[in-house]
Amino acid sequence: MAEPEVMLEIGDLHSNCLSERFPRMGLGFEIPATVLPDNLKPHSIAQICDRGGAGALWVSAIQAFNEDVLTRRFEVSLSKNATDLALGSNENVVNGPLGAAVEFLNLAARHKMPVTAGQWIATGGLCPAVPVAANDVLELDAWGCNLQLHVC
Repeated sequence: MAEPEVMLEIGDLHSNCLSERFPRMGLGFEIPATVLPDNLKPHSIAQICDRGGAGALWVSAIQAFNEDVLTRRFEVSLSKNATDLALGSNENVVNGPLGAAVEFLNLAARHKMPVTAGQWIATGGLCPAVPVAANDVLELDAWGCNLQLHVC
């Protein structure tokens, strides 16, 4: 499974300024831990408020934080092996990607979970996750970017 998401980099955890708290943003795919082989699941260190926990994140289209881009509606399209699969938007994420990231950091602080600057937060599915296999090519169109992930 692979799910397209907005990714936010953690910066200054104590700042009230969003651009300092999240200095960079990107688009990418989360590979949920639930679909990883059983021998890899105990090594997942990313689960804090995700039902399945992130097994892996692929982050691309990295750019400086832009609150306007995150809070204004944007649409995404997802295809696999040149077949259109799903349309979505940032409105599919409860409280939007930015709200989800702030909630994540609040939960992490409340439960004393170790998060540090430089780590990335996957903020929630922009459209439904899709099954993937070796040699699949995922394509995500969003923010005027066309991203391709070749699954090995």
